[in-house]
Amino acid sequence: MHELSIALSIVDLVTAEALSHGAATVSRVEVGLGSHSGVVPEALEFAMAEAVKNTLLEHARIDYRLIEAGSMCHDCGLSFVPDDVYAPCPQCGNPMPELVRGKELIVNSIDIETIK
Repeated sequence: MHELSIALSIVDLVTAEALSHGAATVSRVEVGLGSHSGVVPEALEFAMAEAVKNTLLEHARIDYRLIEAGSMCHDCGLSFVPDDVYAPCPQCGNPMPELVRGKELIVNSIDIETIK
């Protein structure tokens, strides 16, 4: 389950960013997850529940936002939503359109509470 290493990396990244802004705690994190990223959302949620224990994120709400895939055909210029990573262009049949969206795994935002 590679989602645990991803969860630990997210916790490390968010903690470092929060501390650099004087955070006492993190109250909310939004994670963008591409539909073709190879990450299983349920597995990531499960892993995050363990990864946040005894960290600044322990009581934070973690919101996940799905990023729908999008492909672009460089032969005919069509932009489309692919059924899978290897979907050909539905207009011209080009077998190698570029997947331009949907592979992301990104921390979109962090809400912190600072030390008073």
